[in-house]
Amino acid sequence: MRFSRKLLGPFVGSLAKKLDYYSQFQPSSLTIQQYLDFGRIGTAANSYTFLKNELLVRLANIMQEFTLLPPKLLQMPSSKMVSNWYAESFEDLLAFEASDSSPDQVARFNDQLTVVLKRHAHVVETMAEGLIELRESDGVDIASEKGIQYFLDRFYINRISIRMLQNQHLVVFGNVLPESPRHVGCIDPACDVESVVYDAFENARFLCDRYYLTSPSMKLEMHNAADKGKPISIVAVPSHLYHMMFELFKVGAQ
Repeated sequence: MRFSRKLLGPFVGSLAKKLDYYSQFQPSSLTIQQYLDFGRIGTAANSYTFLKNELLVRLANIMQEFTLLPPKLLQMPSSKMVSNWYAESFEDLLAFEASDSSPDQVARFNDQLTVVLKRHAHVVETMAEGLIELRESDGVDIASEKGIQYFLDRFYINRISIRMLQNQHLVVFGNVLPESPRHVGCIDPACDVESVVYDAFENARFLCDRYYLTSPSMKLEMHNAADKGKPISIVAVPSHLYHMMFELFKVGAQ
């Protein structure tokens, strides 16, 4: 499938050909163990060599799926803004396509990753605004709504995976400090589940008290089948676990 001129706006010609090219490839499947192993023994040069290709593949894949959205949604101002952010980031990272893995290039790449992360910081909210704009215009039929939901599921998973790759690289090989000395990049090899759950609950309860003037209490029971009586610890990205629990608590409070 070729990218339309309408989707890319000012980004046409050679950029469209590169998008077509990279969208033919499947993103690499990575396990958390692979993240850990590479974070401990990998090099900045190898990470850079992998990422400069992998990020182009992932960006091109999700941009291809943009073309499957209802045309009316793509014309909404907020949706256009999101698609332009992705095209702009693709073009920025494409500049490193044929570059070597010298320390200077890796440093420039790290700076560009930081720019991309900031650019995409509000993608979730902006995409939601695009849907609101569509509904306020003339609504959307059931068939289109199912297709949009399918796209959003894939879109947000893709976004999480891209940000994980970028953050992991910047913490391990860039200037971003880890949350604690035991972390390997963004990953905590011994994440304290109870602590994260309580933190998420307290913040959700604060919001609940603020908006409803009351909040439920929580009784947390921990059952560690592997080592009875000891706290449960897992290999995880604490911020991901926190976000999932926080959203679940918010839904429960409603």
